[in-house]
Amino acid sequence: MNRGTLIALLIAVSSASAGAQSSVSERVPAKTADKTSAGIVLNVVGSVELVHEGRIDRVNGGERMLPGDVLSTGASAFAMLRFEDGSRALVPSDSRVQLLVSQRRHMRLKLLAGRVESRVTPVVQRAYEIETRRGVLGVRGTHFVVCDDGDRITLDVMQGAVSALTTAPAAQPALVLGGFGATLTAELSAETRALLSAPVFEERDGVLVARGSRRVTAQPVFNASAYQLQVASDDGFEHLLWEVKALAPTFTLPHLPAGFYHLRMAALDVDGFEGLPGQTLAFVPRDSTLTSRVDAAADGRQVLAWEPRQADRRYVVELARDPQFNSLVTRRAGVNGNGLVLPDLPPRHYWWRVAEEQGGVASALIDWTINEVDIVAPAKQPHRSPAATGKR
Repeated sequence: MNRGTLIALLIAVSSASAGAQSSVSERVPAKTADKTSAGIVLNVVGSVELVHEGRIDRVNGGERMLPGDVLSTGASAFAMLRFEDGSRALVPSDSRVQLLVSQRRHMRLKLLAGRVESRVTPVVQRAYEIETRRGVLGVRGTHFVVCDDGDRITLDVMQGAVSALTTAPAAQPALVLGGFGATLTAELSAETRALLSAPVFEERDGVLVARGSRRVTAQPVFNASAYQLQVASDDGFEHLLWEVKALAPTFTLPHLPAGFYHLRMAALDVDGFEGLPGQTLAFVPRDSTLTSRVDAAADGRQVLAWEPRQADRRYVVELARDPQFNSLVTRRAGVNGNGLVLPDLPPRHYWWRVAEEQGGVASALIDWTINEVDIVAPAKQPHRSPAATGKR
């Protein structure tokens, strides 16, 4: 076999091998191929719609969102999108987003209107992007909010970092770090600013108790022009229940079932940038069914008092050190009348509740009337000298 024949044979074998590999690759997808996956719509509150191939469907939760689909939320409506890697996007009220790409190594969501809040799971070699009408935001592991109010697009980065590239000619990518915000314009880097600090809730022992008027408040933040409060049933705010804005850091919660809720408040600056969030745990008591108060007995002791609905009723009264009533101080059943004199107790803040008794036990939990009382140390009698008393 001469050299020319050998070269020709090698070329033929190489061509045949390449053809075989090509044929196999057409039949068997490569292991590295990135498959399309769906986002899952979760934690739906209010009116939420999904547009798929021109068809509009009402969303109840659990629906799959495919590339090309558009998700819309109405007034006082919320939805959470969860993706394959655990990353999630909260779509609050009056917002629209479109899923453009959903793959193992690449996810792109387009903000059409309103806001979207993203929490991105750190994954190597995976791109998470938010596209807007003025640019693309790329991240790998962070927490940020994008808002398009029709006039401009703003970016608020709570944690991590976001690389922003606008569509303006000759625009350069800008890196926006956690604690900073930016407006998506050609001069992005020049408009980057520090976010306002997180509001501090006025609470007691780490728990805010929304009683009576259901009012919650926080300390004012310097340079804030407005405040935003969110209420959720979980500390990750994936199940958002309520959101509202006000000029002052004082809000009245809506009527909610009794229990614990997570509150998140942010201060907004004069340009509408959302500041760093402050969070707390709030306890919402059940609506009172009895009129209750704290009176004073003739000997100076405090009396837990209530207005009986009927004269022949007996009541159960509980006093505790915590709003969950896990640490009971005293429990009295079969109380007849409209009050209970408190025993001598260490001075501190207590929670107490009263309910009508039925069959020797308290009626349904919804009948509890919850209140609070501060027990103070008894005032000391002034020491009188013999001269003051007339005795020697």
